[in-house]
Amino acid sequence: RDKDDTWRAAIEKYQLDWVQLFNLTGADAPVLYGVSGYPTKFVLDKNHKVVFKVIGEDPIFYKKLDELINPEMIDSISLPN
Repeated sequence: RDKDDTWRAAIEKYQLDWVQLFNLTGADAPVLYGVSGYPTKFVLDKNHKVVFKVIGEDPIFYKKLDELINPEMIDSISLPN
């Protein structure tokens, strides 16, 4: 189990520029989010509801992103804080 400072240092060192989740509450985050393998990728709508989930490395994830994101949608996307 990583410590907060070790985790943050790795993010900076390896330039991991995607949204990160670090469990500070002790809750079992993989169980809460239905993670059964790594990596697990989620696509959220503007209300932060999961619209698509891919477990593992699969080209379908990127195809689905292409389908979901078009120029009209870019302005409507909001990321969780």
